[in-house]
Amino acid sequence: MATKYSTTPTGCSLRASGEAMGGVGVSPRVRKQDTPDPKRRQVLQSPDGKVCAVIVNGTLTKTVSGSLHFLRNPRAIALDAAAVETARGQGVTQIMVTDRDNGAIYRASLTDLLSFGWLLNRGYGWQLAMRLDRWQRDGQAVQPEPRPMPDQPQQLALFGGGV
Repeated sequence: MATKYSTTPTGCSLRASGEAMGGVGVSPRVRKQDTPDPKRRQVLQSPDGKVCAVIVNGTLTKTVSGSLHFLRNPRAIALDAAAVETARGQGVTQIMVTDRDNGAIYRASLTDLLSFGWLLNRGYGWQLAMRLDRWQRDGQAVQPEPRPMPDQPQQLALFGGGV
């Protein structure tokens, strides 16, 4: 299956047991004898050594501060595109993002992320983002923010203030 995006040299690469299994910043080539045990923890790191995500038991996991790392417009969660591609190559089927601000756990399938996600670069490298209402939060569907109906009158804000 072909992907609709390509990773860049600034993306994350797989590290297992502290050793690089591939080139820095690119999805690694993994030989059959090098394929790690799926129950092992695999860390995905950026070229500067920062942890992008972790693969645990076939799930790509990431812990972030939602107030800083979730997209605000549109409301979405974005993951490093190279990390997603590497995880896909490792057989990952699920994604779990934990918001350390409130302890909420967001889950989605990798298939949904690849189907409904879009590629963006807002200065932090290429990322794959998916609207928040496509994720499950603590086992429940995330409700989209209510939007006023166009035929209903609305109170407009004056000087940036609310009503």
